[in-house]
Amino acid sequence: MAASKTELRSRAKGKADAKAKDADAEDTKKDAVAGKTDAQGNLMDAAYYFKQYFGLALSIVAFGMVCFAGYAPKYGLSVNLFLYSSVVLGCVGLIFHETRPFKNQSTFAMDRETVEFARAQEAEAKIQADRAAKKKA
Repeated sequence: MAASKTELRSRAKGKADAKAKDADAEDTKKDAVAGKTDAQGNLMDAAYYFKQYFGLALSIVAFGMVCFAGYAPKYGLSVNLFLYSSVVLGCVGLIFHETRPFKNQSTFAMDRETVEFARAQEAEAKIQADRAAKKKA
């Protein structure tokens, strides 16, 4: 007797699950050898974290210098020195921020098809939520 469609689907799913488990095991082995990687495949070591967060640290320092520029004369420094230095630090921080290794590229889309697809997904999710709310009520 021939197998039913549901039996065939469950068999295929079991094979796919086994392949996925094998792939996950290989990825785990690679991570153990090479180290932890981010979603884009960059090795996450000390240099990675430095590149990732140095721009943020510089921008925080620049912001602090702008905030406390009024106190500069108490220490014998010029207010202009504080302000111009903070602009330079902010620009250098911006350069480091734009060249950081990990960036999430999926948050902004100009492609018409991509935008329409995202809107359709949002509309479908809203419809599903409304149906679930009606079932509960």
